[in-house]
Amino acid sequence: MLFGSTAFDSFKDSTRWVTFVQDANVSTFLLNNLALLGFCVAVGLIFAGGCMLTGVVDDARRSDLPNQFAHSVVPIIVGYVVAHYLSYLVEVGQATLILASDPLSNGSNILGTGNLTVSYWLSYHPTLLANTKVIAVIAGHVVGVIAAHDRAMKILPRRHQLTGQLPLLFAMVAFTVGGLYLLFAA
Repeated sequence: MLFGSTAFDSFKDSTRWVTFVQDANVSTFLLNNLALLGFCVAVGLIFAGGCMLTGVVDDARRSDLPNQFAHSVVPIIVGYVVAHYLSYLVEVGQATLILASDPLSNGSNILGTGNLTVSYWLSYHPTLLANTKVIAVIAGHVVGVIAAHDRAMKILPRRHQLTGQLPLLFAMVAFTVGGLYLLFAA
């Protein structure tokens, strides 16, 4: 859910989606929620399909494989969250810390941060921000592939350790390409 919802959050800012929603005669709320659900389902199906098409497993049923490979999606999710929310976290996080010093708006400075100002340094350096986002997405995917490979080497029979990983590799490549597309489309 976190992976699909973060992907949709990137997609909903794309020109293609904004134009579609503006031209549609249907509620924007409904379209956004249906697309959000669609993204979550698509991510789940791609991942589950890639796992269940993985090579023959002696002791485990194919339907158990997505659970055994689920940990490999966590680094991808972390990469997406960093790429999508980094500037928001840094800038709104600072504002939150400043406002937390005066929770009742009575001029108090409980934490000593009430006189600070928000630094927008990261937003003023878009090349650094873009490079950081791309590196986060790619690093998350690389670590995810390594985690999936490590698990495959432990649970797949020796005769299927090479070819058995190909479906999940294709799923991970699809996630990487999709993630980079969404990053640049927004």
